Amino acid sequence: LRTPMNAIIGFSEVLEKKMFGDLTPRQEKYTKNILASGRHLLSLINDILDISKVEAGKMDLDLSPVDIKELLERSLIIIKETAINNGISVDLRVSDLLADRKIVVDERKLKQVVFNLLSNAAKFTHTGGNVRISARIDDCRLRRKDLERRPDSHRFLKADDRASHVNLQCVEVCVADSGIGIAPEDLERVFMEFEQLESSAGHKFEGTGLGLSLAERLVALHGGRIWVESEGEGRGSNFFFRIPAVERP
Repeated sequence: LRTPMNAIIGFSEVLEKKMFGDLTPRQEKYTKNILASGRHLLSLINDILDISKVEAGKMDLDLSPVDIKELLERSLIIIKETAINNGISVDLRVSDLLADRKIVVDERKLKQVVFNLLSNAAKFTHTGGNVRISARIDDCRLRRKDLERRPDSHRFLKADDRASHVNLQCVEVCVADSGIGIAPEDLERVFMEFEQLESSAGHKFEGTGLGLSLAERLVALHGGRIWVESEGEGRGSNFFFRIPAVERP
């Protein structure tokens, strides 16, 4: 699936860059449409393959100690320029308790979660709005069945304890925006596959409809949980996730 899509994208880029001659305005428009659609479809293919791996139990975590503050800063850089160009302010707030503290996570997969949340926040926020990402460390309760999915779960789960929930210290990350918000009846749908919400004006936003579903699965692989809060349409959204604050591999 990826190979022919990469060929379509590659040849479209050659045409767009006019490496073999000029294009008419109509040809240029169609080339941009082919390129945009190709990239969108490749993103969809990648998300479907990732979700399939998780559901088949074939996606493993590559755990290592990671500085959460640095991870959030690097993730923010990716969307910061686009957000600012669209008149959206971005802000990062990290608790002092997380300064220079490394948590055992899969860095690439957690960065994918954060990037998905930040991209959504920027996409659904209008000019003049703001996006804020914050992180803190706190005590929390996580489901035992989620924690058991982590390859290092033996470090914080007692074999003779069969309680449904476990009290642990967790890192909680929140991505908040002042965007279009979510109606109460839609809060349960946002993490479902291929669900894309519309604004009250009926405007649809681009996307695969898989980003949040994949984020939910990647957080679950870390033994955590993800959820959303919103006071309704036009009131912005707050996406939270919690993962165990394990400090040693």
